[in-house]
Amino acid sequence: VSGLGSLDEALAFVWAADHGADVISCSWGPKGSLSANSDDPQHDVVAALPALTRMAIDYAVKKGRNNKGCVIFFAAGNGNESVEIDGYVTYESVIAVAACNDRSIRSVYSNYGKSLWCSFPSDDSEDLIFGHPAPLTTGIWTTDLRREYGDNPGASTAVGDIFGNYINNFGGTS
Repeated sequence: VSGLGSLDEALAFVWAADHGADVISCSWGPKGSLSANSDDPQHDVVAALPALTRMAIDYAVKKGRNNKGCVIFFAAGNGNESVEIDGYVTYESVIAVAACNDRSIRSVYSNYGKSLWCSFPSDDSEDLIFGHPAPLTTGIWTTDLRREYGDNPGASTAVGDIFGNYINNFGGTS
């Protein structure tokens, strides 16, 4: 994809809808702030959803899955800022997903706001200002296709599995 609001971005939604996608999971969006720095000027930068992207999302929501519509998720972001400044996440046709820790408390880096639909477990870090004492979740363990827990063999956190598909340790909302 060439960038936010580009023709390539819009065509990606249309292509997914036209080629059988049931769910479209989006882990990109406008540049966010540095979550550790509350003075970062990016905390207040409003990023509208580009018209071309909006039209493509609308197409996927209405025409995907043989006119049943695709479900579109957007990661809320990891900048510890309000999602209300992000036109992608606040668009009424998408589902915004944030991160929480193993205690069902918002992860300190996760974006927040009234436009969120849900939060799912991720990692977190100690931050007494937010009432997050240590130790907290350092990552999420899950089962894989072999019904085993833990790391998948052959993977590295830098490059993923032998095909580059995943990493062993990830915190965030994407």
